[in-house]
Amino acid sequence: MKWFWIVLCIVLAGFGAASGWFYAAQRARSPEAVRGKCISRLEELGRALEKYASENEGELPAKLTDLYPGYIDDPKECERPVPRGSVSPKEYRYDYRATPDTDFIVLVVYDPPGSHEAVAMGPHAACMRKGRFIGVRTLSDDEIRMLAALQDYAFDYVKNGTQSALQGLLDIMNESEGNVRDAAADVLRVAVKPQTPRLLVGELGREEVQDEAARLLTSIGKDALDDLIRACDDPNPSVRAGAIRSLGDIGDESAVSIVFGKLTDTDAGVRVAAANSLGKMAPAKVISLLTDALSQGDPVEQQRIIEILPDIGESLVPQLRAMLERGDTQSRQGAAFILGKLKAETAVPALGRATRDGDWNVAWYAAQALAEIGNEDCRDYLIALLDVQLRSQGMVNLHHIGVIGLGTIGGDQVRAKLREVLMRESEPHEVRYYAAYYLGELQDREAVPLLIETMANFYYLRRVAAEALHSITGQNFGMRQDRWQSWWNSTPQPPPLYSGPVAAPPASTSPPPGAGAVASPG
Repeated sequence: MKWFWIVLCIVLAGFGAASGWFYAAQRARSPEAVRGKCISRLEELGRALEKYASENEGELPAKLTDLYPGYIDDPKECERPVPRGSVSPKEYRYDYRATPDTDFIVLVVYDPPGSHEAVAMGPHAACMRKGRFIGVRTLSDDEIRMLAALQDYAFDYVKNGTQSALQGLLDIMNESEGNVRDAAADVLRVAVKPQTPRLLVGELGREEVQDEAARLLTSIGKDALDDLIRACDDPNPSVRAGAIRSLGDIGDESAVSIVFGKLTDTDAGVRVAAANSLGKMAPAKVISLLTDALSQGDPVEQQRIIEILPDIGESLVPQLRAMLERGDTQSRQGAAFILGKLKAETAVPALGRATRDGDWNVAWYAAQALAEIGNEDCRDYLIALLDVQLRSQGMVNLHHIGVIGLGTIGGDQVRAKLREVLMRESEPHEVRYYAAYYLGELQDREAVPLLIETMANFYYLRRVAAEALHSITGQNFGMRQDRWQSWWNSTPQPPPLYSGPVAAPPASTSPPPGAGAVASPG
């Protein structure tokens, strides 16, 4: 019996040892263990490759097994570890093309997609830059596939600079995110070839990659200027617009006149791109070109420039304000006109002061700019302008534009001022005409008796007064002053709600006589 227990203990001990060994073996081949072993092995290979390159003038071995002996202890270190039930180990994929001149990140040793037969583990890659090992990354299967394809394009591009390689890199940038996208952009940024700008310009017409191509051209900078300037005349408007955007981002002063010329392009998208780019470029030169273009040239082109001015943005405003206060007469006129088209609210105080300019043409353009901007600050300046005594035809024109500007702003203070202007015998008929028109548009009940009284004047003023009365009261007695007076005396109407700012009158404003600094504002 004693011997039985001894034998049983020996058997159990052996079984326990075997179970422990079996458990340890199973665990050593689990996905987690294989993953850890793979990363560790790739780190060893990465360091070995870096050492090899440092001792062989930057060159990498033709195949991984050339690291043995001297750099690794066992050729099996070049094989991917596999979990239980897997096929026989295979060597890692290896790319020997990296050299000290390779600025971009490359996958030197990596698992193929689906490595270790466990998608959850993910493939891993030993990454290098300029022959230096920079660590192991865990990537998705798609990233490995894309990065491997990227390397093929990258090495072809770096070596040969071909259009097909460039297109491949741009396509990868368009289709990828994260590390892959950054790596493709990295290649094109650091490996600029003489033909790179020209090839990138050719890609501006491809909608899928035009944004990436434009950003890369911008990052290349002045070396891309010649190709971008030539592309501004490309038959494809997408290419023109993309080139113009890049020129604006680069901001080189030598390209300002080229971009400015595209404000009158036949394509609306190109015109907008030009306006946006000019807002980023040298303000003094842009303003000089604007002033010249609006004082001469084809009226159709001038109108296109006027229409696109708001897209240039606020970047010109500080320089325009300075020009308005300190420039010569023509520059002051041009600055006031442009500030109005830009609707530059920050320039209102400077424009208000300019309405008292010694040159009445400058004052007229400043008043028109205030009318176009049309906020409450503008209202106060325009009201003050109507208090200036008429001494010349220039002041008549200033009162004219002042009334129009106030009418489009609206409000109780405006109504009161327009009533005052309407009753001034000293005001020219054209100024009183617009005062009557806007009193009607602004539904000013208090102006009814004044409008009826105004009907005693000449035909055009009588007609606009009748129209204003109809708008305010809903009644329609034509231009019969007696019937309006009779109705008003017998059946006064309750005042309607005032409306806010209104549209400009049907008759357009004209520039003051003799004003030639800028195009007719129309």
